[in-house]
Amino acid sequence: MGLDVVHLASQGDFPQLIAYFSEIGVNLESIDTKGLTPLHWSSYMGNYYSSLLLCSLRVSRNIIDLEGHTPLHLAVIGNNLRVMKLLVIKGAIKDIKDIQGKTSMDYAIANGYKNLIESLKSNTFLEIMGFRPNITPFATSLWPFIILMGIIISTFVIVGIFCATYNRRGSYTFAASSIIVICLMAYIVKSDPGFVPKNPNTKLIDLYNNYKPGEICPDCGIVKVPRSRHCHQCHRCVKKFDHHCQWMNNCIGAKNLGVFYMFLLILWVNIIVVILLCVNIFISKKEDNDGDDIPQLASWIVAGLFALIELFMFFPVSLLLWTHTKNFSIGLTTNERVSAGRTTKKSSKNCCVNWKDMCCNSSQQEDRVLCSNYQSICSENLEESLHQIK
Repeated sequence: MGLDVVHLASQGDFPQLIAYFSEIGVNLESIDTKGLTPLHWSSYMGNYYSSLLLCSLRVSRNIIDLEGHTPLHLAVIGNNLRVMKLLVIKGAIKDIKDIQGKTSMDYAIANGYKNLIESLKSNTFLEIMGFRPNITPFATSLWPFIILMGIIISTFVIVGIFCATYNRRGSYTFAASSIIVICLMAYIVKSDPGFVPKNPNTKLIDLYNNYKPGEICPDCGIVKVPRSRHCHQCHRCVKKFDHHCQWMNNCIGAKNLGVFYMFLLILWVNIIVVILLCVNIFISKKEDNDGDDIPQLASWIVAGLFALIELFMFFPVSLLLWTHTKNFSIGLTTNERVSAGRTTKKSSKNCCVNWKDMCCNSSQQEDRVLCSNYQSICSENLEESLHQIK
């Protein structure tokens, strides 16, 4: 069949060997007699860790074999959901057709693989807007942040002008909450969510010789810390990873999770205040000696328009606030609570302790303890890895 050592390592799911062959310069995109690359084989066999390593080493995700199959085709044919999701995240094109004119979705439908069909569907409106997690990562962009900031600032200016003469106390509350929201947004965009530091001198072969494949992030070339996850939009591992917020163009993790919750809470209050101010315009008259010449009809039109905008924002923001309130109470991140196939259990601590743990940043001392724990299991993992290779 024309198989070489990398093909065999991919079939047997030995990322340790693949890392070694990469280190000595062996071609990771070699093809056998059927045109299959190592990534084709690991995808078809459902070997997640080999597929992850090959993708991190920048092998082609969309190369086709003699039948026109990409690795994504073979992952779907083999009903390997986890590998299929990995390939999509890593940029595999879902619309490539084989020599029979079939896409990956066609094979999923033909075989009745419901989970794969759901994962291969195009992103919904809620996913595009960032209100639901999505599989396909978007290119990082500041446009969602600019749009959201523009809505808040325009609401702050326009509603402030038209509502101040109807309810000055409410306008002051709205102004204060808007300023706080804008400041929190600016902080979250520029903040470090808890990126796990990289060591440029670390070699993948050394990591795989000392740790289990599931403890390694080959993209970052590091050993994972508990509760961390690699963000495929920031291209970094994040401690206590919650989610990647498209509106902030940043991850939400250990170092900004509490600030993000505060942002959601004050934004929610701000939206309610705007709605109440708009309602107040319809049921009240201007205060005497208000000093402006704005017609009441114009105020009604502006109030109606912004009431609709704020109502549109109220429900998704309320859902996000409720979700994170529930997460904080049980001591889990969004990623831990919704990740498929993960058996994460609720924290056994009481609610108040969970809130403190979720809001407070990881200390340097905790990081040193984690590092020490990994070093203590180094020798045990080395023996197990060598045994698997043999």
